[in-house]
Parts: sequence; C-alpha cells; structure tokens
Amino acid sequence: MKICLNCKRENNKGSYRCKYCNTLFARGREVVTKRKDLSKKLEDQKTIWNAALSLYIIGGLISLLGLFLSVFTFTQDGNWFGYIPTVIGLVFLGLGVWSRKEEFWSILIGFILFSFIYLLVNILAGFSFGFSLFFLPFEIYLIMALFKVKRKVRVDKSDLLDG
Repeated sequence: MKICLNCKRENNKGSYRCKYCNTLFARGREVVTKRKDLSKKLEDQKTIWNAALSLYIIGGLISLLGLFLSVFTFTQDGNWFGYIPTVIGLVFLGLGVWSRKEEFWSILIGFILFSFIYLLVNILAGFSFGFSLFFLPFEIYLIMALFKVKRKVRVDKSDLLDG
C-alpha cells in the first residue's frame, strides 16, 4: 500500500495518483512527463511536415504557372522569361524533398526564397490583398517550423575521446 503524503490516506501499490486527493506519486509524475515530451515531439514533427508540405505546394503552384508561361511564351518568339517560374518551382520542390534529410537548412532557404519572391510579386502586383491572403499561410507554416526544428549538430569523429 502507498500512503499519500498530502492527505495521508492509503492507496493501491501500483497507483500513479492518490484516488482521494488526486496528488501524483513519483511514478505518476514520470509517466506524465514522458507523455508531455512525446506529445510535444509529435507536435513539432507535425509542424515540420506542414512546412515541407508548404514547400511542395509552393513549388507545384509556381511550376504550373511556369509551365503555363513557358507554353504561352514559346509561341511568342521563344522568350526565355517564361521558364524562370518553372525553375523556381522546381527549386521549391527540391527543397521539399531535401527537407526529409536536412530540415533546418531546407526550411530556412525555402523561407528566405519564398519571402523574397512573395515581396517581389506583391510589389509587381501592387500589393494585391487577395494574393497576400492566399500565400500568407505558407509563410506562417515556414516561420513556425523554423522555430520548432532543431539544427542537427555534426560531430567530428576526431573530437571524440577514445573509450
């Protein structure tokens, strides 16, 4: 039998909290801490996945726009300007694929590139409110993921001590 330190009543031997006053025992605090850590880790992974998904969506939309422009400009004297969005879209798709291996750098580069393009297009479009509302969630996902992702520390094997 366990005796609660708070209410001094007896509880079952395997209980995690007092059935009378709901006070957590030491083993119960360990379980709660592990569950909170696991929940936070899963939430962080979900945010990072949403950022990678944003990179895929941005890349797909820009690539489709580029394909449309390249087909249109291909018939108009073969101007190479229509191919630029296709290349930028493919860069975003590549960053989305790269985010599976290197989360921090791919999301950071994607965020900087997207911010630059977002600002440039807004300037060219006269700060269109509809355009801003459409692409703002992607920017927010990338920012949130940057705060959640942990930069992987590279360990040089020559720095390790012989065991």
